[in-house]
Amino acid sequence: MNRFLLALWGRWMGMFDMIALGVAIGFASIMTIVFYALKGFAPLDAQTWEALRIIWYFWLKIGYGVGVLAGLVGSLKFICKRCIAGYRIHPLDCQGERVDSIDLKRYFKIWRKWFFIIIWANAAQAVVLIVVHQLLFGGAVWIGWFSPFGLTPMILLSGLVAFPLLVRRCKMVKVEPCTL
Repeated sequence: MNRFLLALWGRWMGMFDMIALGVAIGFASIMTIVFYALKGFAPLDAQTWEALRIIWYFWLKIGYGVGVLAGLVGSLKFICKRCIAGYRIHPLDCQGERVDSIDLKRYFKIWRKWFFIIIWANAAQAVVLIVVHQLLFGGAVWIGWFSPFGLTPMILLSGLVAFPLLVRRCKMVKVEPCTL
């Protein structure tokens, strides 16, 4: 079971990263092309390429924030009902019966429980980081790590805590063996 939880976490981490980076790169590229088009498709000399690169990096940061949210929403659905390390997560209905097709209402009920576990785990990590910062450096706490880039490792570590809690404590999911 522990191997399953680690494999589940690894698969979720990969899917979360792919969605977050895909949304960020796509968003930045689209916004850069839109700005380039609005400026009348200026000739592509060195100065224009540098300006496009700066615009793309600007929108990449904003797009990554959006991508992290999209990754949190979309990544959990990709691991439901898939055989991972010999086990599978199945959603259950109110009577405890196995559901074969997962609809959005049921998915968001499971996702909401999982998301709140992630939020509380992130809050606990932030408190620990603030205390460690106070003990090591004293003075005012620098909170520059509260950005999508700084929070991503914390979110990934929170997933390591969230999956065992979701599997063991949530009555809407059941883990059962499967064949690869």
